[in-house]
Amino acid sequence: MERSFPALLSALSLAVLRWWFARMRARRERTRQRLSLRQMSDQELNDLGIGRSEIEAWVR
Repeated sequence: MERSFPALLSALSLAVLRWWFARMRARRERTRQRLSLRQMSDQELNDLGIGRSEIEAWVR
């Protein structure tokens, strides 16, 4: 049985919204991680084996 156009459009809209919310959730998580790493001292970062200049690469 084929879906009607409004039902298909509704399903597509929900899929797009789910994708968008997942992207925003991932973005917030990266922001939290970036802030946590920036708040660490140089010694703590050194213990993790990364430098302050490498924070952006680690968060991606």
